[in-house]
Amino acid sequence: PELIDCYRAFGFIARFNKDYHTSLKWYETCLSQLGHLERADDLKCAETCQDMGHMYKDKGDYSNARRMYGQALE
Repeated sequence: PELIDCYRAFGFIARFNKDYHTSLKWYETCLSQLGHLERADDLKCAETCQDMGHMYKDKGDYSNARRMYGQALE
């Protein structure tokens, strides 16, 4: 679980530096690892989806941003 937090932090740092490709890679790795847990942490999944939504919004990809914000609410 701590490693998952690191993946999410790396995604945030890449997003902050406007390296959206790398940011997406880290966020996807985070979600993938959360999916492998026996009991996925729903809050961490939602927060990561929200972070991905922010990243897409920053990138100007509003369609994917809205999709990720919707997934965060599920």
